[in-house]
Amino acid sequence: MWSQRDLSIAGKINIIKTLALSKLVFICSVMNTPKNFCKEVDKIAFDFIWIHKPAKIKKTTLIKQKTVGGLDIKNFTLFDKALKLNLVKRLCSNSDAPWQYIPKLLLAGVGGTELFKSNYDYNLLDLDNRLPTFYKQIIFYWQDIATAIPKNKNEVHSEPI
Repeated sequence: MWSQRDLSIAGKINIIKTLALSKLVFICSVMNTPKNFCKEVDKIAFDFIWIHKPAKIKKTTLIKQKTVGGLDIKNFTLFDKALKLNLVKRLCSNSDAPWQYIPKLLLAGVGGTELFKSNYDYNLLDLDNRLPTFYKQIIFYWQDIATAIPKNKNEVHSEPI
C-alpha cells in the first residue's frame, strides 16, 4: 500500500522505521530470530526504498547517521543483535527484577551470568539440550563482541575459571 504512494527516500525510511521495524522490535527482543530473517527484512526494506530497482546510494551510506551524510536507516541484522545484547546488560545488572528469574534459572546450568564475564569459546560449551535457542543466540552474539585476549598477568589472574 505504501509503495504506491509517491514518497521521498526520507519518507520511505520514516515509514520503515515507524511502521515496519517497530513491530519487529518486541518480537525479536524476546524470541529467537531465524537465520535468514534479518537479511530478508533488510532486503524488503531496501526494495521498498528503491521500488525494486537498482540502488542509487550504497547501503553503507544509507545506514550512516545523518550527521555524517547518511540517512539513518537501521541495518536490521545489527539492530537484532543489539536488542539481544541489551538483555545481557539488563541480566547482569544488580537488580532483583521478577523478569530475571527465568533467564537466570535457565542460564544457571551453563554458568549463570558469570558466563558473560568470562573468556570462552562458544563451540566448547555444551548448550545442545540445556538452553532454548533464544539464549544460545544471545550467548553466540555475546561471544562475537566480548572475546578478548588477556594483555597482562593481572588480567589472566582476574578471569573467572
